[in-house]
Amino acid sequence: MKRLAIYMFYDPDGIVDDYIPFKLQSLAEHSCELLVVVNGALNSEGLEKLTKINAKVIVRPNEGFDVWAYREALLTVGWNQLYQYDEVILLNYTFYGPLYPWSEMFDEMDNQPVDFWGISAHKAIEHSFADGVALPYHIQSHFIAIRQEMLKTLHFQSYWE
Repeated sequence: MKRLAIYMFYDPDGIVDDYIPFKLQSLAEHSCELLVVVNGALNSEGLEKLTKINAKVIVRPNEGFDVWAYREALLTVGWNQLYQYDEVILLNYTFYGPLYPWSEMFDEMDNQPVDFWGISAHKAIEHSFADGVALPYHIQSHFIAIRQEMLKTLHFQSYWE
């Protein structure tokens, strides 16, 4: 399976800790091309660490958290270019990994007939906010994989645009 990993990164000082290139390089071993979207600053040492692992890097203002970084990356790459991938992974810096070989996860998920998947979900909370609004069950945004068929839908594209 050919994959693009879009990795959102933020550090107030632009420092890329060593766990990040380790995580990304281990992902690259699973047919992943790497695109890192930096929210805010990136120091020269951090840029060197990322380019050393063959990551393409976009530096943007620190606006919109991870979702706006994912949006900018998707729109920068472009829908026609995204169609060359079987799967696009949206992930961010908020977790360490891998704790187990990625192959265990990818081998299992490659055989699942799904349009998208993630590595963790948040349970529903009936009264999660001060105004009493419920938080629904959801896949967490720190790792979501989207298959090509979903990428090609107008609904998916219009959501991001």
